[in-house]
Amino acid sequence: MRQLREEIADPKLHRHPVYPELGIYCFDDFADHSDTYAAASQSLARSLQDVTNDVLADYFNSALERAEDTLNLSLAGGVALNCVANAEAFAASQFDALHVPPCPHDGGLALGMALFTWHHVLDQPRRPGHFDPYGGPILREAEFADAAAKAQSAGLSVREIDNGGIVNLLAAGNIIGMCRGRSESGPRALGHRSILCRTDLPDIVQRLNDIKRREWFQPFAPIILASHADQILQAPFPSSPYMNIAAVIKPNWRERMTGVCHADHSTRPQIIERHHEPALYEIIEALHDQTGVPAILNTSFNCQEPIVESPAEALATFEKTQLNGLVIGDYYLCR
Repeated sequence: MRQLREEIADPKLHRHPVYPELGIYCFDDFADHSDTYAAASQSLARSLQDVTNDVLADYFNSALERAEDTLNLSLAGGVALNCVANAEAFAASQFDALHVPPCPHDGGLALGMALFTWHHVLDQPRRPGHFDPYGGPILREAEFADAAAKAQSAGLSVREIDNGGIVNLLAAGNIIGMCRGRSESGPRALGHRSILCRTDLPDIVQRLNDIKRREWFQPFAPIILASHADQILQAPFPSSPYMNIAAVIKPNWRERMTGVCHADHSTRPQIIERHHEPALYEIIEALHDQTGVPAILNTSFNCQEPIVESPAEALATFEKTQLNGLVIGDYYLCR
Protein backbone atom coordinates (compact mmCIF):
# COMPACT_ATOMS: atom_id res chain seq x y z
CA MET A 1 0.00 0.00 0.00
CA ARG A 2 2.78 2.42 0.91
CA GLN A 3 4.64 1.74 -2.35
CA LEU A 4 1.48 2.14 -4.39
CA ARG A 5 0.54 5.44 -2.76
CA GLU A 6 4.07 6.81 -3.20
CA GLU A 7 4.11 5.90 -6.90
CA ILE A 8 0.64 7.38 -7.47
CA ALA A 9 1.80 10.63 -5.84
CA ASP A 10 5.03 10.75 -7.88
CA PRO A 11 4.78 8.43 -10.90
CA LYS A 12 8.04 7.79 -12.75
CA LEU A 13 7.68 7.53 -16.52
CA HIS A 14 9.58 4.85 -18.40
CA ARG A 15 10.13 4.26 -22.09
CA HIS A 16 7.12 2.60 -23.63
CA PRO A 17 7.99 -1.01 -24.61
CA VAL A 18 6.17 -0.75 -27.98
CA TYR A 19 6.18 2.99 -28.74
CA PRO A 20 9.61 4.20 -27.55
CA GLU A 21 8.80 7.85 -28.26
CA LEU A 22 6.11 7.73 -25.55
CA GLY A 23 6.42 7.54 -21.81
CA ILE A 24 4.49 5.09 -19.67
CA TYR A 25 3.90 4.62 -15.97
CA CYS A 26 3.86 1.03 -14.80
CA PHE A 27 3.75 0.06 -11.12
CA ASP A 28 6.87 -1.49 -9.63
CA ASP A 29 9.02 -0.85 -12.72
CA PHE A 30 7.21 -3.29 -15.04
CA ALA A 31 7.27 -6.15 -12.52
CA ASP A 32 5.03 -9.05 -13.57
CA HIS A 33 2.09 -9.35 -11.15
CA SER A 34 -0.09 -11.51 -13.40
CA ASP A 35 0.14 -14.65 -11.24
CA THR A 36 -3.11 -14.33 -9.28
CA TYR A 37 -2.01 -17.06 -6.84
CA ALA A 38 1.07 -15.08 -5.78
CA ALA A 39 0.94 -13.16 -2.51
CA ALA A 40 2.40 -10.04 -4.15
CA SER A 41 -0.29 -10.06 -6.83
CA GLN A 42 -3.07 -10.45 -4.28
CA SER A 43 -1.58 -7.73 -2.08
CA LEU A 44 -1.43 -5.35 -5.05
CA ALA A 45 -5.05 -6.09 -5.99
CA ARG A 46 -6.22 -5.46 -2.43
CA SER A 47 -4.17 -2.27 -2.20
CA LEU A 48 -5.60 -0.97 -5.47
CA GLN A 49 -9.10 -1.70 -4.19
CA ASP A 50 -8.44 0.10 -0.91
CA VAL A 51 -7.05 3.16 -2.70
CA THR A 52 -10.13 3.18 -4.96
CA ASN A 53 -12.39 2.96 -1.90
CA ASP A 54 -10.64 5.96 -0.32
CA VAL A 55 -10.71 8.09 -3.49
CA LEU A 56 -14.40 7.40 -4.08
CA ALA A 57 -15.19 8.19 -0.44
CA ASP A 58 -13.50 11.58 -0.96
CA TYR A 59 -15.73 12.18 -3.99
CA PHE A 60 -18.79 11.31 -1.92
CA ASN A 61 -17.75 13.76 0.78
CA SER A 62 -17.17 16.46 -1.85
CA ALA A 63 -20.62 15.82 -3.30
CA LEU A 64 -22.16 16.05 0.15
CA GLU A 65 -20.61 19.48 0.67
CA ARG A 66 -22.35 20.66 -2.52
CA ALA A 67 -25.71 19.05 -1.74
CA GLU A 68 -28.43 21.56 -0.95
CA ASP A 69 -31.66 19.81 -0.07
CA THR A 70 -31.04 16.13 -0.77
CA LEU A 71 -29.15 13.20 0.69
CA ASN A 72 -29.61 11.10 -2.44
CA LEU A 73 -26.56 10.52 -4.63
CA SER A 74 -26.42 9.36 -8.25
CA LEU A 75 -23.09 7.96 -9.44
CA ALA A 76 -21.87 7.36 -12.99
CA GLY A 77 -18.59 6.78 -14.80
CA GLY A 78 -16.56 3.64 -15.35
CA VAL A 79 -15.47 3.44 -11.71
CA ALA A 80 -19.15 3.19 -10.75
CA LEU A 81 -18.92 -0.44 -11.88
CA ASN A 82 -16.62 -1.10 -8.91
CA CYS A 83 -19.34 -2.45 -6.64
CA VAL A 84 -17.05 -2.83 -3.61
CA ALA A 85 -15.90 0.80 -3.74
CA ASN A 86 -19.51 1.93 -4.17
CA ALA A 87 -20.53 0.07 -1.02
CA GLU A 88 -17.53 1.18 1.05
CA ALA A 89 -17.90 4.83 0.07
CA PHE A 90 -21.63 4.79 0.75
CA ALA A 91 -21.16 3.20 4.18
CA ALA A 92 -18.63 5.90 5.10
CA SER A 93 -20.86 8.71 3.86
CA GLN A 94 -23.93 10.45 5.25
CA PHE A 95 -26.05 9.88 2.16
CA ASP A 96 -29.39 8.15 2.61
CA ALA A 97 -29.53 6.59 -0.83
CA LEU A 98 -27.21 5.74 -3.72
CA HIS A 99 -28.30 5.22 -7.33
CA VAL A 100 -25.97 3.58 -9.88
CA PRO A 101 -27.61 3.09 -13.30
CA PRO A 102 -27.31 -0.23 -15.15
CA CYS A 103 -24.80 1.15 -17.66
CA PRO A 104 -22.85 3.91 -15.88
CA HIS A 105 -19.78 3.52 -18.13
CA ASP A 106 -19.26 5.21 -21.49
CA GLY A 107 -21.69 2.79 -23.15
CA GLY A 108 -24.51 4.46 -21.23
CA LEU A 109 -23.86 7.88 -22.77
CA ALA A 110 -26.19 7.14 -25.69
CA LEU A 111 -29.10 6.45 -23.33
CA GLY A 112 -28.20 9.48 -21.26
CA MET A 113 -28.17 11.80 -24.27
CA ALA A 114 -31.50 10.43 -25.47
CA LEU A 115 -33.04 11.04 -22.05
CA PHE A 116 -31.48 14.52 -21.85
CA THR A 117 -32.91 15.46 -25.24
CA TRP A 118 -36.34 14.03 -24.41
CA HIS A 119 -36.69 15.81 -21.07
CA HIS A 120 -34.54 18.96 -21.30
CA VAL A 121 -34.68 19.84 -24.98
CA LEU A 122 -38.13 18.59 -25.96
CA ASP A 123 -39.44 19.36 -22.47
CA GLN A 124 -41.29 16.08 -22.06
CA PRO A 125 -42.47 15.30 -18.51
CA ARG A 126 -40.35 13.03 -16.35
CA ARG A 127 -42.04 10.28 -14.34
CA PRO A 128 -39.64 9.10 -11.64
CA GLY A 129 -39.59 5.37 -11.12
CA HIS A 130 -37.67 2.20 -11.79
CA PHE A 131 -35.54 2.38 -14.95
CA ASP A 132 -36.16 -0.77 -16.98
CA PRO A 133 -32.70 -2.16 -17.89
CA TYR A 134 -34.04 -4.53 -20.56
CA GLY A 135 -33.45 -2.28 -23.55
CA GLY A 136 -32.16 -4.78 -26.11
CA PRO A 137 -33.79 -5.64 -29.43
CA ILE A 138 -37.33 -7.01 -29.48
CA LEU A 139 -36.91 -10.56 -30.77
CA ARG A 140 -39.49 -12.19 -33.00
CA GLU A 141 -41.10 -15.45 -31.84
CA ALA A 142 -39.85 -17.00 -35.08
CA GLU A 143 -36.25 -16.55 -33.90
CA PHE A 144 -36.93 -18.67 -30.81
CA ALA A 145 -38.84 -21.26 -32.83
CA ASP A 146 -36.06 -21.49 -35.43
CA ALA A 147 -33.41 -22.04 -32.74
CA ALA A 148 -35.60 -24.70 -31.11
CA ALA A 149 -36.09 -26.47 -34.43
CA LYS A 150 -32.35 -26.38 -35.13
CA ALA A 151 -31.65 -27.85 -31.69
CA GLN A 152 -34.16 -30.64 -32.24
CA SER A 153 -32.65 -31.52 -35.60
CA ALA A 154 -29.24 -31.71 -33.88
CA GLY A 155 -30.56 -34.34 -31.50
CA LEU A 156 -31.42 -32.20 -28.47
CA SER A 157 -34.62 -32.71 -26.52
CA VAL A 158 -37.00 -29.76 -26.97
CA ARG A 159 -40.27 -29.02 -25.19
CA GLU A 160 -42.35 -26.02 -24.23
CA ILE A 161 -41.94 -24.74 -20.67
CA ASP A 162 -43.53 -22.22 -18.31
CA ASN A 163 -42.24 -20.56 -15.14
CA GLY A 164 -43.41 -23.46 -12.99
CA GLY A 165 -41.38 -25.89 -15.06
CA ILE A 166 -38.29 -23.68 -14.77
CA VAL A 167 -38.71 -23.55 -11.00
CA ASN A 168 -38.90 -27.34 -10.75
CA LEU A 169 -35.73 -27.73 -12.83
CA LEU A 170 -33.85 -25.21 -10.70
CA ALA A 171 -35.09 -26.75 -7.45
CA ALA A 172 -33.80 -30.14 -8.66
CA GLY A 173 -30.29 -28.68 -8.93
CA ASN A 174 -30.04 -27.98 -12.66
CA ILE A 175 -27.80 -25.22 -14.05
CA ILE A 176 -29.79 -23.46 -16.76
CA GLY A 177 -29.02 -20.89 -19.43
CA MET A 178 -31.72 -18.26 -19.91
CA CYS A 179 -32.44 -16.33 -23.11
CA ARG A 180 -35.85 -14.69 -22.77
CA GLY A 181 -37.21 -11.26 -23.55
CA ARG A 182 -35.09 -8.21 -24.38
CA SER A 183 -31.44 -8.26 -23.35
CA GLU A 184 -29.98 -6.11 -20.59
CA SER A 185 -28.42 -2.67 -21.05
CA GLY A 186 -25.00 -2.55 -19.44
CA PRO A 187 -22.45 -5.22 -18.53
CA ARG A 188 -24.47 -7.10 -15.89
CA ALA A 189 -26.72 -10.02 -16.78
CA LEU A 190 -29.98 -9.37 -14.91
CA GLY A 191 -31.96 -12.53 -15.60
CA HIS A 192 -32.68 -12.28 -19.32
CA ARG A 193 -29.26 -13.42 -20.58
CA SER A 194 -28.16 -15.32 -17.50
CA ILE A 195 -27.03 -18.68 -16.21
CA LEU A 196 -29.21 -19.47 -13.21
CA CYS A 197 -29.04 -22.10 -10.47
CA ARG A 198 -29.55 -22.54 -6.73
CA THR A 199 -27.17 -20.72 -4.41
CA ASP A 200 -26.61 -23.77 -2.17
CA LEU A 201 -25.50 -26.45 -4.65
CA PRO A 202 -22.36 -28.40 -3.62
CA ASP A 203 -19.14 -27.16 -5.28
CA ILE A 204 -21.17 -24.82 -7.46
CA VAL A 205 -18.43 -22.17 -7.72
CA GLN A 206 -15.93 -24.67 -9.15
CA ARG A 207 -18.57 -26.19 -11.42
CA LEU A 208 -19.51 -22.81 -12.88
CA ASN A 209 -15.87 -21.75 -13.24
CA ASP A 210 -15.28 -24.94 -15.24
CA ILE A 211 -18.36 -24.31 -17.40
CA LYS A 212 -17.44 -20.68 -18.11
CA ARG A 213 -13.64 -21.23 -17.99
CA ARG A 214 -13.26 -18.37 -15.54
CA GLU A 215 -10.40 -17.57 -13.20
CA TRP A 216 -10.63 -19.08 -9.73
CA PHE A 217 -11.00 -15.82 -7.79
CA GLN A 218 -13.99 -14.37 -9.62
CA PRO A 219 -17.15 -14.45 -7.47
CA PHE A 220 -20.73 -15.11 -8.46
CA ALA A 221 -23.73 -12.99 -7.56
CA PRO A 222 -27.33 -13.53 -6.44
CA ILE A 223 -30.70 -12.11 -7.33
CA ILE A 224 -32.49 -11.57 -3.99
CA LEU A 225 -36.14 -10.81 -3.39
CA ALA A 226 -36.39 -7.27 -2.00
CA SER A 227 -38.79 -8.47 0.69
CA HIS A 228 -36.02 -10.66 2.17
CA ALA A 229 -32.91 -8.56 1.48
CA ASP A 230 -32.66 -7.17 5.00
CA GLN A 231 -32.82 -10.70 6.42
CA ILE A 232 -29.84 -11.81 4.29
CA LEU A 233 -27.65 -8.71 3.99
CA GLN A 234 -25.95 -6.66 6.66
CA ALA A 235 -26.79 -2.96 6.77
CA PRO A 236 -26.12 -0.48 5.42
CA PHE A 237 -26.91 -1.50 1.86
CA PRO A 238 -28.62 0.81 -0.64
CA SER A 239 -31.04 -0.30 -3.33
CA SER A 240 -29.22 -2.39 -5.93
CA PRO A 241 -31.59 -3.33 -8.78
CA TYR A 242 -28.76 -3.45 -11.33
CA MET A 243 -26.12 -5.47 -9.42
CA ASN A 244 -23.73 -2.52 -9.03
CA ILE A 245 -23.30 -2.36 -5.24
CA ALA A 246 -21.72 -4.92 -2.91
CA ALA A 247 -23.08 -6.07 0.45
CA VAL A 248 -22.13 -8.52 3.20
CA ILE A 249 -24.10 -11.72 3.80
CA LYS A 250 -25.16 -12.28 7.40
CA PRO A 251 -23.54 -15.27 9.17
CA ASN A 252 -26.75 -17.32 9.42
CA TRP A 253 -27.23 -17.20 5.64
CA ARG A 254 -23.69 -17.92 4.43
CA GLU A 255 -24.06 -21.69 4.19
CA ARG A 256 -27.28 -21.45 2.17
CA MET A 257 -25.71 -18.76 -0.03
CA THR A 258 -22.35 -20.50 -0.43
CA GLY A 259 -22.34 -20.13 -4.21
CA VAL A 260 -22.56 -16.33 -4.00
CA CYS A 261 -20.61 -15.72 -0.77
CA HIS A 262 -17.11 -14.44 -1.54
CA ALA A 263 -14.03 -15.06 0.62
CA ASP A 264 -14.77 -11.94 2.71
CA HIS A 265 -18.51 -12.86 2.92
CA SER A 266 -19.39 -10.11 0.46
CA THR A 267 -21.70 -10.45 -2.50
CA ARG A 268 -22.94 -8.28 -5.39
CA PRO A 269 -26.72 -8.62 -5.26
CA GLN A 270 -29.42 -7.72 -7.70
CA ILE A 271 -32.25 -6.80 -5.34
CA ILE A 272 -35.47 -7.33 -7.25
CA GLU A 273 -39.02 -6.14 -6.65
CA ARG A 274 -42.00 -7.65 -8.40
CA HIS A 275 -42.56 -4.70 -10.72
CA HIS A 276 -38.92 -4.78 -11.85
CA GLU A 277 -39.38 -8.08 -13.72
CA PRO A 278 -42.57 -9.99 -12.77
CA ALA A 279 -41.68 -13.32 -14.42
CA LEU A 280 -38.21 -13.46 -12.84
CA TYR A 281 -39.64 -12.46 -9.46
CA GLU A 282 -42.24 -15.22 -9.75
CA ILE A 283 -39.53 -17.81 -10.43
CA ILE A 284 -37.46 -16.83 -7.40
CA GLU A 285 -40.54 -16.55 -5.18
CA ALA A 286 -41.65 -20.08 -6.13
CA LEU A 287 -38.10 -21.39 -5.72
CA HIS A 288 -38.10 -19.88 -2.23
CA ASP A 289 -41.26 -21.85 -1.44
CA GLN A 290 -39.53 -25.08 -2.48
CA THR A 291 -36.02 -24.54 -1.09
CA GLY A 292 -36.35 -21.94 1.68
CA VAL A 293 -33.86 -19.60 -0.04
CA PRO A 294 -35.34 -16.33 -1.42
CA ALA A 295 -32.49 -15.91 -3.90
CA ILE A 296 -30.94 -17.45 -6.98
CA LEU A 297 -27.38 -17.52 -8.31
CA ASN A 298 -27.08 -15.42 -11.47
CA THR A 299 -24.08 -15.13 -13.77
CA SER A 300 -23.79 -13.87 -17.32
CA PHE A 301 -24.65 -16.31 -20.10
CA ASN A 302 -21.35 -16.57 -21.97
CA CYS A 303 -18.16 -18.62 -22.16
CA GLN A 304 -15.05 -16.54 -22.87
CA GLU A 305 -17.11 -14.32 -25.18
CA PRO A 306 -19.56 -11.41 -25.00
CA ILE A 307 -22.90 -12.14 -23.33
CA VAL A 308 -25.20 -13.97 -25.75
CA GLU A 309 -27.82 -11.83 -27.48
CA SER A 310 -29.89 -13.96 -29.84
CA PRO A 311 -31.45 -17.43 -29.44
CA ALA A 312 -28.95 -18.70 -32.04
CA GLU A 313 -26.02 -17.41 -29.94
CA ALA A 314 -27.56 -18.93 -26.81
CA LEU A 315 -27.81 -22.31 -28.53
CA ALA A 316 -24.21 -22.15 -29.78
CA THR A 317 -22.91 -21.38 -26.26
CA PHE A 318 -25.07 -24.10 -24.73
CA GLU A 319 -23.68 -26.68 -27.17
CA LYS A 320 -20.06 -25.93 -26.16
CA THR A 321 -20.64 -25.93 -22.39
CA GLN A 322 -21.87 -28.40 -19.80
CA LEU A 323 -25.03 -26.55 -18.81
CA ASN A 324 -27.86 -28.91 -17.87
CA GLY A 325 -30.45 -27.08 -19.93
CA LEU A 326 -31.34 -23.99 -21.91
CA VAL A 327 -34.47 -21.84 -21.91
CA ILE A 328 -35.03 -19.83 -25.09
CA GLY A 329 -38.32 -18.02 -25.03
CA ASP A 330 -40.96 -20.61 -24.11
CA TYR A 331 -38.81 -23.61 -25.09
CA TYR A 332 -36.60 -25.82 -22.92
CA LEU A 333 -33.65 -27.60 -24.52
CA CYS A 334 -31.53 -30.34 -22.97
CA ARG A 335 -29.31 -33.20 -24.10
